[in-house]
Amino acid sequence: MSLYGSDTTPFDITILVVEDDQSLSRLYKTHLIQQKFRVITALSYDEALIVLSSEPIDIALIDYDLGERKGLDLLKHLPEKIKLQHIPIIVMGNSDSNQKLTACLELGVDDFMLKPINPLLLNLKIFSLVYHVRLAKIVSEQNDKLTDLLGKAEIENQMVSHIYEQPFVKS
Repeated sequence: MSLYGSDTTPFDITILVVEDDQSLSRLYKTHLIQQKFRVITALSYDEALIVLSSEPIDIALIDYDLGERKGLDLLKHLPEKIKLQHIPIIVMGNSDSNQKLTACLELGVDDFMLKPINPLLLNLKIFSLVYHVRLAKIVSEQNDKLTDLLGKAEIENQMVSHIYEQPFVKS
């Protein structure tokens, strides 16, 4: 597991690449770093689970076949806190069989890419997901602010009710 890239990338997006083929993992990592993303790599199912439990991830790029395990097994066994974050996921596979595509969609995968990966298409898909990640963060922040304001408004309403329910006392 390695973290690559600087702490101040223009996109401020961290991508987890889960690929058991070390040469492909390096290739994806190099390409994504050139696109100014932070990249964390995992070469196995177990490594990916550790990363997902310990690192903030914005997007995951996961190989369908991870040696003895499937990339989809990883999605089935994610910790609950990770499931609630809804990390956008792109699955990469050697076959676009209906069975694989259906399995991916049933688990909520955002996209499926056929290997060999076209770098331009990968960029377009990731940039689209980056837009959605940023938009989701903005909506979440706005919801938090709105919730805070509603709580303050309720307190003010209770104060006003309390003030006007008290008998008027002249001094």
